[in-house]
Amino acid sequence: MTSTLSVAQDATESINVSNVADTGKISTAVNLYVPPILIIAGVICNLLIIITTRTKYFRSLSTSVYLATGAVNDMLSLLLALVPHWLYVNFPATYVRTDSSHWMCKFFNFYGWGNTDLGIIITSAMTAERATAIVFPLKSASICTRKRAKIIVVLIIVIVIVKEFHFFISSDIVPETRTERLCDVFPQDESYRIFWLHAWPWIHLCYLSACFLLILASNSVIIRQVRRSPADRISGVQRWRHIAPMLIGESVLLILLTFPFTIHLSGLALALRYNPDFYKDSANTATEKLTFSVTFYMLYSNKCANFLMYCVTGSRFRQGLLFALSAFSCEKRASRQPIKSTIYSTSVTMSTITLKSYRTYV
Repeated sequence: MTSTLSVAQDATESINVSNVADTGKISTAVNLYVPPILIIAGVICNLLIIITTRTKYFRSLSTSVYLATGAVNDMLSLLLALVPHWLYVNFPATYVRTDSSHWMCKFFNFYGWGNTDLGIIITSAMTAERATAIVFPLKSASICTRKRAKIIVVLIIVIVIVKEFHFFISSDIVPETRTERLCDVFPQDESYRIFWLHAWPWIHLCYLSACFLLILASNSVIIRQVRRSPADRISGVQRWRHIAPMLIGESVLLILLTFPFTIHLSGLALALRYNPDFYKDSANTATEKLTFSVTFYMLYSNKCANFLMYCVTGSRFRQGLLFALSAFSCEKRASRQPIKSTIYSTSVTMSTITLKSYRTYV
């Protein structure tokens, strides 16, 4: 009987070891290959968004301020946050651990959380403004201005800075045994530990829930108002109708790709609260690494997928993009034209000089 139990235990342990190894292989592959694709594609796509918002199709719209700000924020986050993360999870020796490493992590935690929250609240503000413009079309020209949009963006940035400032208190580099992320929060005193484990998850969840509820409510108003209003009665409504599907698609994509990471972090905070030795279990560590990687890259894929969503759902965006690309192509051809003209005039001049010299000789 004892031998049978020992055999069963050995079999169970071997299965667990095998599962941990398989999970680790999947995590390694995901961490190695996914980030470079997201970085390259994201930088190109966000540059195209910025170029498109500067065309005549978006230049006069206050929405272009939010779109351009979101694209710049997404592009910088890919370069300043995802690149260091990719280097650490694949090449940990890249980072030299010193007594000053915590300053690096203070910035990465502050900026990493901040740029994500900034992108979400920018989308919320843009959606609310769009709903206001469609509900009050006669006042939209005075309410939804580019100047007011810039002021709102500045206020949003201040709110995000205040919300994320606490990461400068206890952020530090993770132990060498952890490879799923570079930095984490390690409370040094009891008051901050209570805040981090008990208050912060709820603060962040309430923040995201408020943003998502505002997005859903604004989109519901937009859909109802657009379906009820005549399509061509007011030019302002017609103009907003062209970009409404594009921005509704962005809102849906934001919720689908961002919310899983929030749920994962909240669940991890609860697990650490009731099990401080969570990371000492190899199975927990492997599962956490894979779950964190998948949800984390889902979050960053939103910074690349917006461009595709705009192209699919936004007729006005497609027109602006084609206009920008055609203008760039024309400028490129025009820059070559003077060179050709100079070569042609030079050849004609040389031919004339040669002919005159020949006549003089003859």
